[in-house]
Amino acid sequence: MASVSALKRYIKERIKVTSSGCWEWQRSKVSGGYGHCKQGEKAVTTHRLAYQLWRGPIPRGLFIRHKCHNPPCCNPRHLQPGTHEDNTLDIVKRGKKRRRLTDAELTLVLSMRKSGETVNAIATALKSNFYLIQEAVRGVAGRLPGRPKGTKNMHVRITDAMKNKMRERYATGKVTQQKLADRFGCSQDYVSIIVRQPER
Repeated sequence: MASVSALKRYIKERIKVTSSGCWEWQRSKVSGGYGHCKQGEKAVTTHRLAYQLWRGPIPRGLFIRHKCHNPPCCNPRHLQPGTHEDNTLDIVKRGKKRRRLTDAELTLVLSMRKSGETVNAIATALKSNFYLIQEAVRGVAGRLPGRPKGTKNMHVRITDAMKNKMRERYATGKVTQQKLADRFGCSQDYVSIIVRQPER
């Protein structure tokens, strides 16, 4: 079995640190968006592994809860043990704060997802809740419009090279976001998000 320092390094090499301090796991995930890896022959969730490496053993019979409510996060400072009842209360509290997506927001979310963006990236870009976006992608949150405007183009995958080209063209000041959307086959809202992001 690998040493504690080697396991910590393993986790740190596979995360992306967000502006809120979350250590978002960038590799394999299981249902619900939780990070997932193998320890020898055993499959483990990365938040539980991180808790054990940085904070110590998980008390018997307890869950590891996310204070940040971000399933792929494995920052030990965002994790705390709790009972099944605590975990259920967290879900209920989050549920009360959830809202429905508008048709325009849902169209944008689906367009971004079809273009290859991850649920985490979409939630971050839209300053939204991970669970709300995840459910929208699965088609169970908000109202699914019959065929919202622009869905005929939602199958187009927007690559990083295409995004960089959009940024270059928009930076010249000679082309509108709508013209870029028409040219690349996506929504104007999605173009607006792309041109505000740094080049990859």
